[in-house]
Amino acid sequence: MLRQHTYVEPIVFFTCACTYSYLTMESEFVYQFVSQSHNFTTEESVIYCRVIENATISASKQARIVAEDVSRWTKMSTVPRAIANTISVLVITSWSDVIGRRNALLFPVIGALTCSVLLMINIYFRISLYIYVVCGVIYGATGGWTTLINVGSAHLSDIVKEKDRGQRYTILEVCSALGGGLTVIGTGYWLHQYGFLPPTIFVGCCAALALLFTISLRTGFRKGITESGEDITEATVLKDEGRRKASGEKRASTFKSILSQLREVYRIYTINKIKCEDGDLPDVNSGRCRTRKKKRVWRLWFYLIAYAIYMAAVDGFDLFMTMFLVSYPLCFTPELVGARSGIRDSIMIFSPLVILFFRKVPRFSDQSILLCAILGRMANCVVMFLATNATHVFIGTAFGIVSSLTTPLIRAQVSNLVSPTEQGMYYFVSEPSENN
Repeated sequence: MLRQHTYVEPIVFFTCACTYSYLTMESEFVYQFVSQSHNFTTEESVIYCRVIENATISASKQARIVAEDVSRWTKMSTVPRAIANTISVLVITSWSDVIGRRNALLFPVIGALTCSVLLMINIYFRISLYIYVVCGVIYGATGGWTTLINVGSAHLSDIVKEKDRGQRYTILEVCSALGGGLTVIGTGYWLHQYGFLPPTIFVGCCAALALLFTISLRTGFRKGITESGEDITEATVLKDEGRRKASGEKRASTFKSILSQLREVYRIYTINKIKCEDGDLPDVNSGRCRTRKKKRVWRLWFYLIAYAIYMAAVDGFDLFMTMFLVSYPLCFTPELVGARSGIRDSIMIFSPLVILFFRKVPRFSDQSILLCAILGRMANCVVMFLATNATHVFIGTAFGIVSSLTTPLIRAQVSNLVSPTEQGMYYFVSEPSENN
């Protein structure tokens, strides 16, 4: 039975299998829907470029009109999704301490299931593209991928010993990339052979499985021995959960929660001293917590600004990627779109090996590896800009094996500048940069 399991990885796997494919199929369906509404193509096929093989001036003008209309619908869906996601990530992640990890995970899972059902309805009845604007708001308001990973990581912190958390965090990221990547590859082929509806039903089933795993998730701690040597029993778990609930109710009953968070954020970004676990602000020479970074404020601001600019470039580039691939002159089929997206997402599983290679062979520092990752992303953009065929696109995609290191490396650098009790407040500001 699923009941009483403590594994969050299947939830992440199946939810990402739904959301990655949903977002790709949504972009392709919008392109086809707009093309047919402009009489750019009259067939139900998802091959978009036949009409331009012997392009005339009229056809080229019509293609530009279609591209502009698709771009408008994409922005109408993405902008409210990003705004809603920026707020919901902060709210749901902080609420997980009060309402529990399982209840917090229900938000992104139910959001993915709802969006896939609406996509299925719109594909079958071809109602209106405004449904995707609604889906964008729903996806953003329920937290999306960022909330899923944040709350999943918090759940692992609750049940896994500190020395084993790094391994479980890596497995969590791999499940995210593997679930999304493999499904996108499969649905791309399925889409070309049978149309939009069957793969949409499949990703909806993936979301339903994620919902079942979430409902059956057991929160608390594993039975065993705590790091302090204390024997954990069911009574201990219930007692701990009761303490956390009482603490959450106390926080929720006062205005102190939000104000204290804002004060803490202000302190982190304006004071060089690092806050210890006991709340003291030690001197630089104190040994009770990490205080070796005397000038951390400008470093924190540097990483925050660099990360925000980097994610703006990445998200802006990826926003119209599907439309770019299916348009002339690339004219990607759904199989190629799925293969490209699947490879891009799946190569993230090799990130730990790539970091190990850079550290052991050329003996690069973390800053040097971070610079290589950013250069890899720039190379990806340049190759994509110059691409005229599928070979060029996949060469550019291959740079992702290096560029995918950027986010974890920035997180690692920040972890050296703040104490464990301050990291949540740092990401309170930086996480909105990560939302699409």
